[in-house]
Amino acid sequence: MMLFADVLEIKNGRNQRAVENPNGAYPIYGSGGVMGYADDFICQAQTVVVGRKGNINKPLFVDVPFWNVDTAFGLEAKRNILLPKYLYYFCLRYDFERLNKAVTIPSLTKADLLKIEIELPKLSVQADIVSRLESIERVISIRQRQFRALDTLIKARFVEMFGDPVSKQEPKEKLSETGKVYTGNTPSMKIPEYYESDDIPFIKPGDIAESGVTIVQHVGAFISEKGRDAARVMPKGSVLVTCIGTIGKVGIAAQESCCNQQINFIIPNDRYNPIYLAHCLSFFKDALEDMANAPVVPIINKSQFSALEIPTVSKIEQDSFAFFVSQVDKSKVAVKEALDKVQLLFDSLMQKYFG
Repeated sequence: MMLFADVLEIKNGRNQRAVENPNGAYPIYGSGGVMGYADDFICQAQTVVVGRKGNINKPLFVDVPFWNVDTAFGLEAKRNILLPKYLYYFCLRYDFERLNKAVTIPSLTKADLLKIEIELPKLSVQADIVSRLESIERVISIRQRQFRALDTLIKARFVEMFGDPVSKQEPKEKLSETGKVYTGNTPSMKIPEYYESDDIPFIKPGDIAESGVTIVQHVGAFISEKGRDAARVMPKGSVLVTCIGTIGKVGIAAQESCCNQQINFIIPNDRYNPIYLAHCLSFFKDALEDMANAPVVPIINKSQFSALEIPTVSKIEQDSFAFFVSQVDKSKVAVKEALDKVQLLFDSLMQKYFG
């Protein structure tokens, strides 16, 4: 075992104002990624970024020289004994939260980082480990691109069939005319006995993906039959849209479920196919964000949501689109299964190499 102090140098970040330039040659990195560009750099290429404050547990690997801000450390490996990418994979596995001593904003100190122990095999072994992990990451990236391409295909098919729903003119209907509109359950539902068993899934915004339409099947919270009367239960096929904080994420309930008050949901009437309605609403993310009242936290109330107007098309066309989506979804399932297998292999190797 060796200490970080023996195998790397930590470069403190600095305020970027003096060097900031939109046309600069060097990216400016914080703990969350690129924040702009600069005319100068602090860290050499192939440096690991670790958050000093805030986002401390999501290291980044940067292939080019860069400027790091004062909330991010740059970890430069001593390459005669430690490969930079090996350091990155170690950091990716390491739990930096264990070093956090702050009460409010998570924070790390340089002194604590330098005391971290790392097991260093020979450079040739490090190179072999890095090569294996990089090859798996490339496959993961390919699978992720395939998955995104299928989402893009669905979006393109929607526009081909119906045009852009945001800019399309008449005929239109308010969401209140497409079915029954509700807001999810309030915090009073957090009574412990409601969660004694896993009878009914309880959907939260985090269960819905940022883009596309999520078929919400597996969630981490449930309510029991005892809480059923107090909850607002929605049937399978209800369309969900996040309305507080992150606005406009869209999902479809794959089974009878409940959701929290950060989600508005629609129980479509017999004139609307849930799949058509959900994908139509996915185009309105920007419009919903603009509509949100945001003095502190963006929010769209039920009245605003109900008044949103969407184009009306025939049920036959809706069903035709839904059939197309179902066929693409079969491909998405296959890609997702392949992605999960590769991700599992990556995680198991990370466990093997870094504990």
